[in-house]
Amino acid sequence: MGPGGTLELEKNRLYYESAKGASAIEKLINDIENSVFDVVPIGGATWIPETADKARGEVIFPRWKSEETMLQLVAFAGFIREGGFPEEFTRQTYYATVWSLLAEQAMDENRILTLPEEYKI
Repeated sequence: MGPGGTLELEKNRLYYESAKGASAIEKLINDIENSVFDVVPIGGATWIPETADKARGEVIFPRWKSEETMLQLVAFAGFIREGGFPEEFTRQTYYATVWSLLAEQAMDENRILTLPEEYKI
């Protein structure tokens, strides 16, 4: 998520912050429809609802199929069956949580934070 847009990697979609405008033909059709079918209200609302935004995001990788979550669940189940401990998953989860909390704190305090030494594992 950033100033230019949002990447949703699990969905393989890119959503731009400033949605692309309607094409010229869509604008022309909209103008014609509003001119032909427009009702002039008397004593009511004087606005016409805009065409709904139908932005569904753009595909990032055309031939991509997400199975990441399933692969992680299968690996986790394998650890449990074998009586093992998913050290790397635990480590990644820990750091993701700590960095998320630090990022929230940095935004709340409007300052740059670094990972304190005592939080490193």
